[in-house]
Amino acid sequence: MPRSKPTAKPNKLSDLAAKLSHLKNDINKLERTRAKPKRNVHYPGRHSQLIPKPKGQAGRSPPKGYQIQEAMGLARDRRLYNAFRVCFLMLTSLYATI
Repeated sequence: MPRSKPTAKPNKLSDLAAKLSHLKNDINKLERTRAKPKRNVHYPGRHSQLIPKPKGQAGRSPPKGYQIQEAMGLARDRRLYNAFRVCFLMLTSLYATI
């Protein structure tokens, strides 16, 4: 006796196709809303990696603020921190227009 091929129920297939369609739409939405790194103006083609600002106010004590030297990870390296400050001041005096 010849075997008959198993057939899937049309309702089950349509339900699975609908679920697949919804999942594809969800994936597309998530890919569109994913945060893209900002473009680096000084080096086209490279993406800048910005460091998030710590919570609180700069220069205040830790419960309500943060120390910029500690936030930069230079709490124990005063010499390097001061070198950054000097470079920053020189660059801002050259390029900042007030």
